Amino acid sequence: VNERIRLYKGMKPSQDNKFLKGNWTTLRKKATELIPSRNKINSKVLKKIKLPFLAALEHNHKVYIFSYKPSGKSGNWTLTVKNKKDWENESVILSALDSVAFLKDKLKAQIFFNREGMDLYRIISLKYKHASVGLFYSFLNPSTSEKKFTLTPISGLCGTETFPTIKYLSPDYFEGTRLFPDKHRLHIWDFPLEPATERKGDYSWNCGKEGTISLKRLQRRMDYRIVPESLLTTYRSLPIQKELHLTPDFYDWTDFWFQKGVNHLYYIPVLEKSKNSLELLEIMKKPIQKEEDWIRFQEQARQTGYQVLSITRTMQ
Repeated sequence: VNERIRLYKGMKPSQDNKFLKGNWTTLRKKATELIPSRNKINSKVLKKIKLPFLAALEHNHKVYIFSYKPSGKSGNWTLTVKNKKDWENESVILSALDSVAFLKDKLKAQIFFNREGMDLYRIISLKYKHASVGLFYSFLNPSTSEKKFTLTPISGLCGTETFPTIKYLSPDYFEGTRLFPDKHRLHIWDFPLEPATERKGDYSWNCGKEGTISLKRLQRRMDYRIVPESLLTTYRSLPIQKELHLTPDFYDWTDFWFQKGVNHLYYIPVLEKSKNSLELLEIMKKPIQKEEDWIRFQEQARQTGYQVLSITRTMQ
């Protein structure tokens, strides 16, 4: 944006000197300086993580699979390289995982969330059923917050089946027109999706007599007061393919919310009015702030019988 405005030769104010020297220009220049440093992977994060991790990164038609296990004086690294054209073959992914010793030790592991990482996640979930695996969004330092709080589950009044433990509010809150009454929230995005349009990201959700929730309106009004601590999404609000083959829109969805400040994102196929669903909501009310919380969630969520896709914003 800063470059476009600087080079733009169209409708500028008559006093160009003020246009180019205002506070907003200063802020834009500062942002362009900070963004590259924020996007760098800081190796110091490895000194703080407690759980092993896997990351699969594509570069020049090859997939590089890194694994790291924190231990003692120095971490244990492995690196396997596969051709991208062979990556769709399950046996190729399995051969890459054979070099990762901690998967055979019944340990917990976290996987970097991208398309190749989801391929690893699917295979591990199927072939290493003893392993407890989750996903992380960015190579940032783990959260060090010790403040204890409980999340309030909040969803929209969209004519759907209601749960006694969920607070239901009008669509105005989700679009930013009104402020949420609770500070620490778990937003439950379980609204019927309107028929798809050709324009990417042009989503809206049907709330019956209450109207609709529009992603465009939400984006225009978005600020930190709308962003929840955690977000639960279901199939009917954002469909994905079977067996956790995620759609491009789902990756855009996670990018949008994590970049806005959400710390944890969950995905389940369906939210039913059952004992297991109520148990799962109770588990999600406890935020994941450190590795002990991550381990607790993975173990308790598995006991509910739900296949929960769990993505944390930072490493653990």
